[in-house]
Amino acid sequence: MDMQTQQPLVSIIAPTYNHEKYIEKCMQSAIDQSYQNWEMLIVDDGSTDRTAQIIQLYLAKDARIKYFFQPNKGLYRLGEMYNFALNQSEGQFIAILEGDDYWHPTKLKSQIAAFESEPDLVMCWGRVNVWQDDKKHILDYPRNFNPSKIGYYSNQPKGNIFNMFFEDFPIPLSWLINRKYLVQIEGFQQVPEMPTVDLLTLLRLSRLGKFKYMDEALGVYRKQAQQATNVLVVQIAEGKGKIIFDYYNSLSSDEKHVIKLSEAKIKEKLAESVLISLSKHGRAMLALKQYKLARKSYMKALGIPGTISIGWRVRSLIGIVASYLHCDVEGLAKMLGKT
Repeated sequence: MDMQTQQPLVSIIAPTYNHEKYIEKCMQSAIDQSYQNWEMLIVDDGSTDRTAQIIQLYLAKDARIKYFFQPNKGLYRLGEMYNFALNQSEGQFIAILEGDDYWHPTKLKSQIAAFESEPDLVMCWGRVNVWQDDKKHILDYPRNFNPSKIGYYSNQPKGNIFNMFFEDFPIPLSWLINRKYLVQIEGFQQVPEMPTVDLLTLLRLSRLGKFKYMDEALGVYRKQAQQATNVLVVQIAEGKGKIIFDYYNSLSSDEKHVIKLSEAKIKEKLAESVLISLSKHGRAMLALKQYKLARKSYMKALGIPGTISIGWRVRSLIGIVASYLHCDVEGLAKMLGKT
Protein backbone atom coordinates (compact mmCIF):
# COMPACT_ATOMS: atom_id res chain seq x y z
CA MET A 1 0.00 0.00 0.00
CA ASP A 2 1.17 3.52 -0.82
CA MET A 3 2.51 5.15 2.35
CA GLN A 4 0.49 8.33 1.71
CA THR A 5 -2.82 6.44 1.81
CA GLN A 6 -1.94 5.15 5.29
CA GLN A 7 -1.74 8.67 6.62
CA PRO A 8 -4.91 10.40 7.86
CA LEU A 9 -6.58 12.71 5.37
CA VAL A 10 -6.63 16.44 6.20
CA SER A 11 -9.49 18.51 4.78
CA ILE A 12 -8.50 22.14 4.21
CA ILE A 13 -11.44 24.55 4.28
CA ALA A 14 -10.56 27.63 2.22
CA PRO A 15 -13.20 30.39 1.96
CA THR A 16 -12.31 33.13 -0.51
CA TYR A 17 -13.68 36.36 -1.90
CA ASN A 18 -11.91 38.62 -4.41
CA HIS A 19 -8.47 37.28 -3.52
CA GLU A 20 -6.91 37.38 -7.00
CA LYS A 21 -3.70 38.84 -5.54
CA TYR A 22 -3.31 36.09 -2.96
CA ILE A 23 -5.18 32.90 -3.88
CA GLU A 24 -2.31 31.44 -5.92
CA LYS A 25 0.13 31.62 -2.99
CA CYS A 26 -2.56 30.23 -0.71
CA MET A 27 -3.07 27.14 -2.90
CA GLN A 28 0.63 26.74 -3.56
CA SER A 29 1.32 26.70 0.18
CA ALA A 30 -0.95 23.66 0.48
CA ILE A 31 0.75 21.96 -2.47
CA ASP A 32 4.17 22.66 -0.93
CA GLN A 33 3.32 20.96 2.37
CA SER A 34 5.74 18.23 3.40
CA TYR A 35 2.61 16.32 4.50
CA GLN A 36 0.79 15.45 1.30
CA ASN A 37 -2.40 13.56 2.19
CA TRP A 38 -4.87 16.43 2.05
CA GLU A 39 -7.82 17.76 0.12
CA MET A 40 -8.57 21.47 -0.29
CA LEU A 41 -12.17 22.67 -0.50
CA ILE A 42 -12.30 26.24 -1.81
CA VAL A 43 -15.65 27.99 -1.37
CA ASP A 44 -15.82 31.17 -3.44
CA ASP A 45 -18.34 33.67 -2.07
CA GLY A 46 -19.19 35.25 -5.41
CA SER A 47 -15.82 36.76 -6.36
CA THR A 48 -16.02 39.36 -9.13
CA ASP A 49 -12.28 39.59 -9.88
CA ARG A 50 -9.95 36.95 -11.38
CA THR A 51 -10.03 34.65 -8.35
CA ALA A 52 -12.06 31.96 -10.17
CA GLN A 53 -9.82 31.96 -13.25
CA ILE A 54 -6.69 31.52 -11.15
CA ILE A 55 -8.25 28.66 -9.20
CA GLN A 56 -9.30 26.94 -12.45
CA LEU A 57 -5.65 26.75 -13.51
CA TYR A 58 -4.83 24.85 -10.31
CA LEU A 59 -7.81 22.50 -10.63
CA ALA A 60 -6.26 21.17 -13.82
CA LYS A 61 -2.92 20.62 -12.05
CA ASP A 62 -3.99 19.02 -8.77
CA ALA A 63 -7.05 16.80 -8.25
CA ARG A 64 -6.86 17.35 -4.48
CA ILE A 65 -8.19 20.90 -4.96
CA LYS A 66 -11.99 21.18 -5.20
CA TYR A 67 -13.83 24.37 -6.09
CA PHE A 68 -17.33 25.52 -5.18
CA PHE A 69 -18.82 28.84 -6.29
CA GLN A 70 -21.82 30.49 -4.65
CA PRO A 71 -23.62 33.83 -5.00
CA ASN A 72 -22.24 36.32 -2.50
CA LYS A 73 -23.58 35.80 1.04
CA GLY A 74 -21.11 37.90 3.02
CA LEU A 75 -19.40 37.51 6.37
CA TYR A 76 -22.57 37.33 8.43
CA ARG A 77 -23.32 34.00 6.73
CA LEU A 78 -19.74 32.75 6.91
CA GLY A 79 -20.82 29.78 9.02
CA GLU A 80 -22.84 28.47 6.09
CA MET A 81 -19.72 28.47 3.89
CA TYR A 82 -17.62 26.68 6.48
CA ASN A 83 -20.24 24.05 7.21
CA PHE A 84 -20.95 23.48 3.51
CA ALA A 85 -17.25 22.71 3.06
CA LEU A 86 -17.26 20.54 6.19
CA ASN A 87 -20.16 18.51 4.82
CA GLN A 88 -18.35 18.03 1.50
CA SER A 89 -15.10 17.02 3.18
CA GLU A 90 -13.83 13.51 3.93
CA GLY A 91 -10.84 14.12 6.20
CA GLN A 92 -10.26 12.90 9.73
CA PHE A 93 -8.78 16.31 10.47
CA ILE A 94 -10.04 19.77 9.53
CA ALA A 95 -7.77 22.74 8.79
CA ILE A 96 -8.58 26.35 7.85
CA LEU A 97 -6.76 28.42 5.25
CA GLU A 98 -8.54 31.55 4.04
CA GLY A 99 -7.78 32.72 0.52
CA ASP A 100 -5.50 35.62 1.44
CA ASP A 101 -3.31 33.67 3.88
CA TYR A 102 -0.70 30.94 3.44
CA TRP A 103 1.09 28.21 5.40
CA HIS A 104 4.72 27.40 6.04
CA PRO A 105 5.73 24.04 4.46
CA THR A 106 5.91 21.90 7.64
CA LYS A 107 2.60 23.09 9.16
CA LEU A 108 0.55 19.94 8.61
CA LYS A 109 3.43 17.51 9.21
CA SER A 110 4.17 19.01 12.63
CA GLN A 111 0.54 18.97 13.67
CA ILE A 112 -0.22 15.45 12.47
CA ALA A 113 2.82 14.30 14.48
CA ALA A 114 1.29 15.98 17.55
CA PHE A 115 -1.95 14.06 17.08
CA GLU A 116 -0.06 10.81 16.60
CA SER A 117 1.68 11.30 19.95
CA GLU A 118 -1.54 12.44 21.70
CA PRO A 119 -4.55 10.85 19.93
CA ASP A 120 -7.06 12.32 22.38
CA LEU A 121 -6.34 15.94 21.37
CA VAL A 122 -9.34 18.03 20.34
CA MET A 123 -7.23 20.42 18.29
CA CYS A 124 -3.71 21.66 17.70
CA TRP A 125 -2.71 25.27 17.06
CA GLY A 126 0.39 27.43 17.04
CA ARG A 127 2.16 30.67 16.31
CA VAL A 128 1.22 32.82 13.31
CA ASN A 129 3.26 35.55 11.60
CA VAL A 130 1.28 38.72 10.83
CA TRP A 131 2.28 40.74 7.78
CA GLN A 132 1.00 44.28 7.16
CA ASP A 133 -0.12 44.85 3.54
CA ASP A 134 2.07 41.89 2.52
CA LYS A 135 5.18 44.08 2.97
CA LYS A 136 6.28 43.95 6.59
CA HIS A 137 6.30 41.34 9.35
CA ILE A 138 4.76 43.35 12.20
CA LEU A 139 4.07 40.83 14.98
CA ASP A 140 3.28 37.24 15.90
CA TYR A 141 0.24 35.68 17.53
CA PRO A 142 0.04 34.77 20.30
CA ARG A 143 1.66 38.08 21.28
CA ASN A 144 2.11 37.30 24.96
CA PHE A 145 3.01 33.61 25.13
CA ASN A 146 4.07 32.69 28.65
CA PRO A 147 5.35 29.13 29.23
CA SER A 148 4.27 29.36 32.87
CA LYS A 149 0.66 29.61 31.64
CA ILE A 150 0.82 26.69 29.22
CA GLY A 151 -2.38 25.36 30.80
CA TYR A 152 -4.25 28.24 29.16
CA TYR A 153 -2.83 27.47 25.72
CA SER A 154 -3.38 23.73 26.04
CA ASN A 155 -6.87 24.17 27.52
CA GLN A 156 -6.03 22.16 30.62
CA PRO A 157 -8.24 21.68 32.52
CA LYS A 158 -11.11 21.91 30.02
CA GLY A 159 -12.22 25.49 29.43
CA ASN A 160 -8.93 27.00 30.60
CA ILE A 161 -8.19 28.66 27.26
CA PHE A 162 -10.90 31.21 28.15
CA ASN A 163 -8.34 32.87 30.42
CA MET A 164 -6.12 33.95 27.49
CA PHE A 165 -8.82 35.43 25.24
CA PHE A 166 -8.36 38.98 26.49
CA GLU A 167 -4.61 38.91 25.85
CA ASP A 168 -4.34 36.63 22.80
CA PHE A 169 -6.43 34.52 20.47
CA PRO A 170 -5.59 31.38 18.44
CA ILE A 171 -5.62 32.49 14.79
CA PRO A 172 -7.70 29.96 12.76
CA LEU A 173 -5.13 29.45 10.00
CA SER A 174 -3.01 27.65 12.62
CA TRP A 175 -5.80 25.27 13.71
CA LEU A 176 -5.98 21.55 13.04
CA ILE A 177 -9.14 20.02 14.52
CA ASN A 178 -10.06 16.40 15.09
CA ARG A 179 -13.20 16.09 12.97
CA LYS A 180 -15.16 14.02 15.49
CA TYR A 181 -15.10 16.87 18.01
CA LEU A 182 -16.18 19.41 15.41
CA VAL A 183 -19.10 17.15 14.50
CA GLN A 184 -19.92 16.79 18.19
CA ILE A 185 -20.56 20.55 18.48
CA GLU A 186 -22.52 20.46 15.18
CA GLY A 187 -19.91 22.16 13.07
CA PHE A 188 -18.69 25.73 12.93
CA GLN A 189 -20.65 28.14 15.08
CA GLN A 190 -21.80 31.67 14.24
CA VAL A 191 -24.31 34.07 15.78
CA PRO A 192 -26.15 36.76 13.74
CA GLU A 193 -24.27 39.64 15.39
CA MET A 194 -20.80 38.28 14.59
CA PRO A 195 -19.09 38.28 11.15
CA THR A 196 -16.71 35.46 12.20
CA VAL A 197 -17.02 31.81 13.22
CA ASP A 198 -13.84 31.31 15.23
CA LEU A 199 -14.69 32.50 18.76
CA LEU A 200 -17.88 30.58 19.45
CA THR A 201 -16.53 27.47 17.70
CA LEU A 202 -13.40 27.55 19.85
CA LEU A 203 -15.35 28.11 23.08
CA ARG A 204 -17.55 25.09 22.42
CA LEU A 205 -14.57 22.93 21.47
CA SER A 206 -12.85 24.01 24.70
CA ARG A 207 -15.48 22.16 26.77
CA LEU A 208 -14.53 18.84 25.16
CA GLY A 209 -10.87 18.27 25.99
CA LYS A 210 -7.21 19.07 25.54
CA PHE A 211 -5.61 21.37 22.94
CA LYS A 212 -1.96 21.31 21.86
CA TYR A 213 -0.02 24.56 21.47
CA MET A 214 3.05 24.50 19.21
CA ASP A 215 5.42 27.43 19.70
CA GLU A 216 6.53 27.50 16.09
CA ALA A 217 5.38 29.67 13.19
CA LEU A 218 2.83 27.73 11.13
CA GLY A 219 1.70 30.31 8.61
CA VAL A 220 1.21 33.93 7.57
CA TYR A 221 -1.87 36.04 8.25
CA ARG A 222 -2.15 39.10 6.03
CA LYS A 223 -3.42 42.26 7.70
CA GLN A 224 -4.67 44.95 5.34
CA ALA A 225 -6.21 48.35 6.06
CA GLN A 226 -9.32 47.68 3.98
CA GLN A 227 -9.93 44.02 4.82
CA ALA A 228 -13.36 43.24 6.24
CA THR A 229 -12.14 42.34 9.72
CA ASN A 230 -10.62 45.83 10.05
CA VAL A 231 -13.67 47.65 8.70
CA LEU A 232 -15.96 45.56 10.96
CA VAL A 233 -13.68 45.70 14.00
CA VAL A 234 -16.35 47.35 16.17
CA GLN A 235 -19.03 44.81 15.26
CA ILE A 236 -16.54 42.04 16.00
CA ALA A 237 -15.69 43.51 19.41
CA GLU A 238 -19.37 43.92 20.32
CA GLY A 239 -20.23 40.45 19.04
CA LYS A 240 -17.27 39.03 20.95
CA GLY A 241 -18.61 40.59 24.14
CA LYS A 242 -22.04 39.01 23.73
CA ILE A 243 -20.61 35.59 22.88
CA ILE A 244 -18.17 35.59 25.81
CA PHE A 245 -20.71 36.77 28.34
CA ASP A 246 -23.40 34.34 27.14
CA TYR A 247 -20.85 31.54 27.25
CA TYR A 248 -19.72 32.48 30.76
CA ASN A 249 -23.33 32.51 32.00
CA SER A 250 -23.90 29.06 30.49
CA LEU A 251 -21.13 27.48 32.58
CA SER A 252 -21.83 25.40 35.64
CA SER A 253 -20.35 26.51 38.95
CA ASP A 254 -17.66 23.82 38.61
CA GLU A 255 -16.74 25.04 35.14
CA LYS A 256 -16.56 28.64 36.35
CA HIS A 257 -13.89 27.62 38.88
CA VAL A 258 -11.47 27.30 35.94
CA ILE A 259 -12.03 30.96 34.98
CA LYS A 260 -9.54 33.23 36.77
CA LEU A 261 -11.49 36.44 36.08
CA SER A 262 -14.47 37.64 38.10
CA GLU A 263 -17.69 38.55 36.33
CA ALA A 264 -16.97 42.24 36.99
CA LYS A 265 -13.48 41.91 35.51
CA ILE A 266 -14.87 40.18 32.42
CA LYS A 267 -17.28 43.10 31.90
CA GLU A 268 -14.42 45.57 32.28
CA LYS A 269 -12.25 43.66 29.82
CA LEU A 270 -15.08 43.52 27.27
CA ALA A 271 -15.72 47.27 27.60
CA GLU A 272 -12.01 47.89 27.12
CA SER A 273 -12.04 45.70 24.01
CA VAL A 274 -14.86 47.74 22.48
CA LEU A 275 -13.12 51.02 23.33
CA ILE A 276 -9.86 49.89 21.71
CA SER A 277 -11.73 48.57 18.67
CA LEU A 278 -13.55 51.87 18.24
CA SER A 279 -10.26 53.75 18.41
CA LYS A 280 -8.64 51.36 15.91
CA HIS A 281 -11.64 51.71 13.60
CA GLY A 282 -11.27 55.49 13.84
CA ARG A 283 -7.66 55.23 12.73
CA ALA A 284 -8.58 52.90 9.85
CA MET A 285 -11.19 55.40 8.69
CA LEU A 286 -8.66 58.25 8.92
CA ALA A 287 -6.29 56.24 6.74
CA LEU A 288 -9.11 55.92 4.19
CA LYS A 289 -9.86 59.67 4.51
CA GLN A 290 -13.35 58.92 5.86
CA TYR A 291 -13.14 61.74 8.38
CA LYS A 292 -16.75 61.80 9.60
CA LEU A 293 -16.78 58.05 10.17
CA ALA A 294 -13.45 58.31 11.99
CA ARG A 295 -14.76 61.05 14.26
CA LYS A 296 -17.91 59.05 15.01
CA SER A 297 -15.86 56.05 16.16
CA TYR A 298 -13.51 58.17 18.25
CA MET A 299 -16.45 59.90 19.95
CA LYS A 300 -18.03 56.55 20.80
CA ALA A 301 -14.73 55.39 22.28
CA LEU A 302 -14.57 58.42 24.54
CA GLY A 303 -18.19 57.82 25.57
CA ILE A 304 -17.45 54.44 27.16
CA PRO A 305 -17.58 55.04 30.93
CA GLY A 306 -14.85 54.32 33.44
CA THR A 307 -11.13 54.95 33.65
CA ILE A 308 -10.01 52.03 31.50
CA SER A 309 -7.54 52.41 28.63
CA ILE A 310 -6.32 55.95 29.27
CA GLY A 311 -3.79 55.63 26.47
CA TRP A 312 -6.47 54.70 23.94
CA ARG A 313 -8.65 57.59 25.13
CA VAL A 314 -5.75 59.97 24.47
CA ARG A 315 -5.33 58.47 20.99
CA SER A 316 -9.03 58.99 20.38
CA LEU A 317 -8.78 62.65 21.37
CA ILE A 318 -5.86 63.10 18.98
CA GLY A 319 -7.86 61.29 16.30
CA ILE A 320 -10.81 63.65 16.70
CA VAL A 321 -8.54 66.65 16.20
CA ALA A 322 -6.95 64.96 13.18
CA SER A 323 -10.38 64.25 11.69
CA TYR A 324 -11.26 67.95 11.78
CA LEU A 325 -7.88 69.01 10.39
CA HIS A 326 -7.80 66.20 7.79
CA CYS A 327 -4.32 65.30 8.99
CA ASP A 328 -2.13 62.58 7.53
CA VAL A 329 -2.12 60.49 10.71
CA GLU A 330 -0.32 57.59 9.04
CA GLY A 331 2.52 59.94 8.09
CA LEU A 332 2.77 61.07 11.70
CA ALA A 333 2.58 57.47 12.92
CA LYS A 334 5.40 56.51 10.57
CA MET A 335 7.58 59.26 12.00
CA LEU A 336 6.89 57.92 15.50
CA GLY A 337 7.47 54.31 14.47
CA LYS A 338 3.79 53.43 15.09
CA THR A 339 2.74 52.23 11.63
